[in-house]
Amino acid sequence: MHRKLYALLILIWTIWALVLFYLYFFVYYTSTLTFNSNVEDYSVSLFSTSLAQKRVEACPEKICVIQNVSPFEYNLSISKEWYETQTMNLTINARTSQDFIVELLKKAKLEEVLDMKAIETAKEKIARLRADNLAYARFTLWDDTEIRFTETTNNKIAMQYIISGNTREIQSFTSVPEKNIQVSNIGENWNIFLSLWKQSYIFDTNSVRLYSLPFEVAVSYIKPDSVVGNYLVVTEKGTFHYNIADDTAVFEYLFRDFVYEGDTTIGIIYKDEIQKKSNFDIEQKWNLIVQYNPDSKERKILLSTDLSIDKIQKIWDKIIFSSGKKQYELLNY
Repeated sequence: MHRKLYALLILIWTIWALVLFYLYFFVYYTSTLTFNSNVEDYSVSLFSTSLAQKRVEACPEKICVIQNVSPFEYNLSISKEWYETQTMNLTINARTSQDFIVELLKKAKLEEVLDMKAIETAKEKIARLRADNLAYARFTLWDDTEIRFTETTNNKIAMQYIISGNTREIQSFTSVPEKNIQVSNIGENWNIFLSLWKQSYIFDTNSVRLYSLPFEVAVSYIKPDSVVGNYLVVTEKGTFHYNIADDTAVFEYLFRDFVYEGDTTIGIIYKDEIQKKSNFDIEQKWNLIVQYNPDSKERKILLSTDLSIDKIQKIWDKIIFSSGKKQYELLNY
């Protein structure tokens, strides 16, 4: 009889202790957390290391109040899609109010650009193959524009500029293998980059004039500079600011390849540029996409990637990275 009574008293005491524990930690002595964020529609996750329990709260507005938080130690994480997650270790005391200022940073990404070109009809394919067979080399730049090379006498090839069906004879060159001829458009100004072996040119489509470039190193491609009449000439050694009017070039030391974005520059620090990473106090080992403000000297690492990047271009309002035959758009930067 005494044993049963003793067991009953232990049970009552245990239940009462559990009730007191519950009332203390989950009812009367809870705390309130207030988050003031720079974005809306984020979530706050609280993981109690003592109870191994997780609590997730959705925060539709910038100011988010979470009540009835029990006084334990927590692993706190604040997250939102396309933003960097913030984490911290947090100890909550009983019956307190704690405020947090939250600034979530965008998480940039590279998204592959799908080829949306229309599928050739059988008639279009036949016409293209016939044109290819008639030319020594042929480069289609836009729907109605192409550069064509035809063989002439004395080991020469003639350059033709064809637009909307009209053909203009431009200049003859000493013949080089077709694989050593490179033709591409220069950004959005409709001028054309031309390279035959080691000699490079800018073809001005308005004046229908060919400008020979003074670079001894191989030119990879050309894009517009921030100054009208200037070009960014990207070579295997880096980028030059080239003035076509006075035929002068200034080397760019900050980035090997880059584009302008508003008041900032978005450039690439390649994984083998150890000294440049050291100058920026950067330790990441992959290729880095960096946004830099030349006025404030502020820099921000947008993305670290092992993608082999051949070029970076501003195409209308998009920043496009090329890797081989694939292209990727920089998003959420």
